[in-house]
Amino acid sequence: MESLTRLRKFWFQDGPAFLWLLLAIPIMISFQSTVHEGTHSLAAAKRTGSFPKIIPFLMIYDGEFHNGLTPSDKDTVATYHERTVCDEGAAKRDVTRLAGWIGWPQIGAFLITVGIALIFLFINIRNPIVGLLWRAWFIAACVDFMTNTSLILLFGKCIEAKDWSAAMIQLDHGLTFWRLLTGLLWLIVLSHFGWVWWSKWIDDPLPERGFWGYRWAAFVLGILSTISLIFYLLVRDDGIEYGSGWYIFGLILQLAGFWFYWIYYGLSLKQPQE
Repeated sequence: MESLTRLRKFWFQDGPAFLWLLLAIPIMISFQSTVHEGTHSLAAAKRTGSFPKIIPFLMIYDGEFHNGLTPSDKDTVATYHERTVCDEGAAKRDVTRLAGWIGWPQIGAFLITVGIALIFLFINIRNPIVGLLWRAWFIAACVDFMTNTSLILLFGKCIEAKDWSAAMIQLDHGLTFWRLLTGLLWLIVLSHFGWVWWSKWIDDPLPERGFWGYRWAAFVLGILSTISLIFYLLVRDDGIEYGSGWYIFGLILQLAGFWFYWIYYGLSLKQPQE
């Protein structure tokens, strides 16, 4: 029970803090999707000198569902001599694809979780707004890493079109080794249930704030929702089905977040800050 108590102190310090954490997680997941696709773009630009288009939102692209995509074009592809199928030991061949190793976004999400965990361990953050945003980003990075690697670890399933499977193929590793490596990375991420015991917030919790005490959290989240909405409205690609339910659903969520954060921010200007 002590472990549950410590987890509660870390995540559920009081009602308004927990409510704002729930309000922050969706937009932080959307922000992490932008980071994810931006990492693909950076990896390609490092090889080719050109940045590919990034599409960091829910959509149907060429008939398949994607939660973000970085499509290639003639300026952002490179030719590699590598394996192209899941079968270990399969022959290599020349293949032209988006430049860069496809596994960098998963490694990036993993490093974000580790970095934030170290901050929680060694820095006694006293600002509730900063503490809220760090926790929300931690969850978003965990979701990004674990959802993208779960097929390999939990089901031992390799699908060439999936990023983490393609990362294994491009490095010419076998499924057994890749599954063991993924399991080790998961253990490091899930060590949260261990290091939370030593979090400074357990014995020295963050100051409590009422519902109207999160003005600057709303401001930051409003900026992030605005950026996400700009991607939704301005990114155009012939492969996107703009009338699909996923695209419309995601757009509605972004609009709802945009209006909520900015209306809250405006109303909070009339409220005394704690």
